[in-house]
Amino acid sequence: MKKDYKYYHYGNQTKMTCFLILCFSIFINANASVVINNDALNNKNTTQVQEIIIGVVTDANGQPLPGASIIEKGTKNGTQTDFDGKFSIQTFGENAVLVISFIGFTKKEVPVTKQTTNLTISLEEDTAQLDEVVVIGYGSARKGDLTGAVASISAREIEDLPDPNLLNQIQGRVAGLTITNSNFTPGDSPSILIRGKNSITAGNEPLIILDGIPYSGSISTINPNDIETFNVLKDASSTAIYGSRGSNGVIIITTKAGKTGRPKVTYNASVGFNSIIQKLDLLNAEQYVAFRDFNGTLQPSEQANLASGNITDWQDLVTRTAIQQEHSLGVSGGTEDFSYYLGLGNLDQEGIVLGQEFRRTSFRFNGTYTITDWLKIGTTNQITEEDFGDQGDVNLRNTIRISPLGTPFNSDGSQTFYPITEDEFFANPLDPLLTQDTRVRRQFVNNAFVEIKAPFVEGLSYKLNYGRSELRDDRDRFEPTTSEAGANIGGGRARRRNRNIINSTTENILNYDRQFGDHHLGLTALYSFQRITLEESNMEGRGFVNDQLGVNGIGSGEIVTVSTPYERETLISQMGRLNYDYKGKYYLTATVRRDGSSNFGDNNKFGVFPSVALGWTITKEDFAQDIDWLNFLKLRVSYGENGNQDISPYSDLTQISNRYLDAYDNNRELFLNYLSNNEQATGFAPAVLGNPELAWEATKTFNFGLDYSLLDGKVSGNIEYYSSTSDGLLLNRQLNATQGFSSILQNIGEVENKGLEINVNVKPIQTENFNWDIGFNFFTNKNKIVKLADEFTDDIANGWFIGEDIDSNFNFVGDGVLGTQAEIDASATPDAALGDRAFKDIDNNGFIDDKDRAIQGSRTPDFTLGINNNLAYKNVTLSFLIYTVQGVTEANGVLDPRSYLNDRANYANLDYWSPDNTDATSPRPDFEARNSEYFQDKSFIRLKNITLGYKFNQDLIDKIGLSGLNLYVTGNNLWTQTDWSGFDPESTGTSRTAANGDANPSFKTVVFGLNLSF
Repeated sequence: MKKDYKYYHYGNQTKMTCFLILCFSIFINANASVVINNDALNNKNTTQVQEIIIGVVTDANGQPLPGASIIEKGTKNGTQTDFDGKFSIQTFGENAVLVISFIGFTKKEVPVTKQTTNLTISLEEDTAQLDEVVVIGYGSARKGDLTGAVASISAREIEDLPDPNLLNQIQGRVAGLTITNSNFTPGDSPSILIRGKNSITAGNEPLIILDGIPYSGSISTINPNDIETFNVLKDASSTAIYGSRGSNGVIIITTKAGKTGRPKVTYNASVGFNSIIQKLDLLNAEQYVAFRDFNGTLQPSEQANLASGNITDWQDLVTRTAIQQEHSLGVSGGTEDFSYYLGLGNLDQEGIVLGQEFRRTSFRFNGTYTITDWLKIGTTNQITEEDFGDQGDVNLRNTIRISPLGTPFNSDGSQTFYPITEDEFFANPLDPLLTQDTRVRRQFVNNAFVEIKAPFVEGLSYKLNYGRSELRDDRDRFEPTTSEAGANIGGGRARRRNRNIINSTTENILNYDRQFGDHHLGLTALYSFQRITLEESNMEGRGFVNDQLGVNGIGSGEIVTVSTPYERETLISQMGRLNYDYKGKYYLTATVRRDGSSNFGDNNKFGVFPSVALGWTITKEDFAQDIDWLNFLKLRVSYGENGNQDISPYSDLTQISNRYLDAYDNNRELFLNYLSNNEQATGFAPAVLGNPELAWEATKTFNFGLDYSLLDGKVSGNIEYYSSTSDGLLLNRQLNATQGFSSILQNIGEVENKGLEINVNVKPIQTENFNWDIGFNFFTNKNKIVKLADEFTDDIANGWFIGEDIDSNFNFVGDGVLGTQAEIDASATPDAALGDRAFKDIDNNGFIDDKDRAIQGSRTPDFTLGINNNLAYKNVTLSFLIYTVQGVTEANGVLDPRSYLNDRANYANLDYWSPDNTDATSPRPDFEARNSEYFQDKSFIRLKNITLGYKFNQDLIDKIGLSGLNLYVTGNNLWTQTDWSGFDPESTGTSRTAANGDANPSFKTVVFGLNLSF
């Protein structure tokens, strides 16, 4: 019997996961005897048991360290601190020694006696250990990347920022990291940029590393509660170890692992309410009727609704107050030899637009087992299922355009096909709700490693990493004849898409790490292989006898089309890295990586990318010892080269195609069929001209960094300045069409990118009962095009100009409204009509032509700024983040009335010109002009997040068996100040995005939640 392909591969991986979990369960049972519980203590000789020792573990500033490990030396007896850093433990022997450890801090041993009952233990930060946590890259560069630009966000910070999407939690908190919500649909992942754009047409998004292995899925699939650290590698020294894949920066996500001690259980639950931030200001019924004077009269059905008072606010009709709820369970623990973490998560989120639903279920199992003192194995596993609902989304484009005098429902409660009966131009915006639209995305990620420490060579180790992820994205869509879309097609339409992406990576890593007196040496060598395969099948059927079979009846359609795309790309890499430091004062990091990619031409498949970085800890010099107010000062300088291979596979090959896009429906492809001997035959036409010389985009980056800490740590932070040049950009060179191709992809462009990052952390108040921390992060980035086809020729068609920003706005320059005949006579458009838009005559030749187009700002911000405040008074905490983006200009279709009222559409409530309003700021509503745009400032200031929390006293929750309990209420996007008149200033768009309804409205959220542990 043939297996169902849809579940076959996924089922095999599920079996693999079950097998791994079973193996680790055996390890747990085998080691269960070493975890001493209270019963075991009671069975011991009571003369060996001391009184219970209680205590608290803090950092150097007195802040509690939750999750710190406390182990009685020489035994398996241990525990962990709670949310407040408190612990209690019973010890054996009269002279026991407690070993206290916490990630990022120096391990400490504390002897205890019979007289010891209450301890306060302060741990000091361990710079070398922090390096390993932050850098992670291939896991053995002790202190090396202190010479690079790296930012880190910990699990504690993530847990304090409740949001279903990890990137929303981090937005505005890391200088140089730009996170933009281009579409606020539930389940969508925001776009990410690190230090702006280095490429014009190739990819600009960073490489994602999940638990040491490249991750090809969406970050939105990762449960934020499973994350331990989120690290951002920004400069060439930090990213060089990832070669071509790191050209746009690297984000390294490490998920949680178990810690030595008894099992710890955490449970997080929240419920939230989402509502629209801003509706578009459209014409109401009275205004709509008045403006119909410019273009005929109302339709009879509109007149009837006007007379009866049947007015529809379509934006109110299609939006709602949406509910979201999230539950997350974590179990962790371990012994000295074995540790584990188990995570379960469930998210159910409604969209504020009808038809939008998102449900995410996640499962994670991480485990490591130290078999001997020289052999360790481990695995991290993630299974995620994302369900996007079972019906279509409301048509926002028609929502915005439809007449307020339209009728959404028939008298029997069913939806109308056309709200204006006589006008079939606009279908009912609710029509997609009648379609069956199911999309389920399943992902399985398995990473496993074996680490061997060579017993015969001190400091030498070998690590084998293997990672495999499978993403299955299935979507079925059926438009029945009961919907306008299905009826208009004739007999309905069904579509099915099955997409499967498999990403496998194998890495062989050799590390050598030794301390020779005052000299520390670290060497790393790597050989890796990565393969990404995409298989897809698409089926479409039209014209069915009835709607009974839905998508399962595609084969019975009158017209059936099938396509089966396939892609495969491979990457082979070798890397060598040297880390050296002398007395923790002078640092050197040097890296060389060689990558080979199948995406490039036969003559240029390999590229070599070197980097070097230097560091100098100034405060370790003798002359700095007497500067009391200066605690730490370090200078870093780095230079490196990276390549960019983020282009489509087979871009170097000449290609032909047997289909083309429908001019009236860009989502539909038509076949190039022709008649041969009176029979239909399939034709082919040239599609892409190959280029065997196609090579890597190369980015050369210089970075200068300064880390500082002043006034006993009350003021700290860093400053980064960088300058990069990307050449050999992959651009299409225009060709003479007589050659059979209109363009060819070549390495012909160059872009320059510069920026400044400033991070300042201030602790203005630190007392026993009240603490106040402030964090500032400032980022500015400027790019300019240095060269396109040559150093002098602009590409006007694509809006690319030498010496200007990649995302420059270019078009005619508006200059108000021609309100009177005198203004028309004095203008460069003497044939204009009253109420037309005026344009500036840039070249002063007396008329408006293409030479009067000019650059009008860009879509790259002048700067971004995040200000984060954390206040704590006893058990009450308050945090809030203010985030601002300034200096962004973009075309706003909401301000552009051309042509829409001519086809009887509703539109924005603007100050339109009329004979009675000659001083208007907007042209008359039926104005149709040359291809002009209305540019508007998109700058904004936003209260991104505010959270009020309360932590219950340990004495109280001990009575109910808990180790921690925290209640909170959070508000996201509660206040925004902006002049942008679209849905939201973050939404990405061109001239008509907001006007066409292509951008989802943004929402504000209020969340109530609790975190508990035991």
